[in-house]
Amino acid sequence: MDGLIGLVNRIQRACTVLEDNGGENALGTLWDALPSVVVVGGQSSRRPSELESVVGKDFLPCGSDIVMRRPLVLQLQKTEDGTREWADFLHAP
Repeated sequence: MDGLIGLVNRIQRACTVLEDNGGENALGTLWDALPSVVVVGGQSSRRPSELESVVGKDFLPCGSDIVMRRPLVLQLQKTEDGTREWADFLHAP
């Protein structure tokens, strides 16, 4: 499974560099064929908690007020030897 995740990560990085990140062309893109997770819910429905439980890490803001006000694109990364993990927020300008 780690090999598959690493392969998908490399393909996503290549798509980002090539600016092939989905869109309106009729044939579809490689980006569109890659696995993704969508978390949907109403206001105060614990979407960040659900996403963190899928990832297995606490990394999103939490609180009693509304803390997630926009969609996000999250790319999970780790070094080849697995000693370091991080996340890139690709929706940020």
